[in-house]
Amino acid sequence: LDGKRTEITALFDTGNELTDPITRLPVIVAEYDAVKSLLPGCFCEAFETYPSADAVFSALQPYAVSSRLRLIPFHSIGQSNGLLLGVCPDGVSFPGRRKKDVKDVVICLYRGAMHTKEHCKCIVNPAILDMI
Repeated sequence: LDGKRTEITALFDTGNELTDPITRLPVIVAEYDAVKSLLPGCFCEAFETYPSADAVFSALQPYAVSSRLRLIPFHSIGQSNGLLLGVCPDGVSFPGRRKKDVKDVVICLYRGAMHTKEHCKCIVNPAILDMI
């Protein structure tokens, strides 16, 4: 994002079918702490101040980063009509894959820890496998 890079462990999850409802781009859900270093200060301040995705989205409208923001609806067990805040990165790389760079994705931020046995910090929509 804007020339910044980080490396995190990912899990391709067949249960992650999240897409941006407008652009239909596949979604990667990442722990906020794992990607925080990539985000502008105004973004981090808003994300850490406001508890809901729509409040963060609104607070960031005056900033340049707002053009990269998306609100992604989701539902899960115990959570209906939820919203995740997403950001469109410059790209995502998957080393070792045939075409390792992907530009057309949204990274949604999760405030907690994934708690997977693989110690993954993000969950990738398997539709991205078709892109790489």
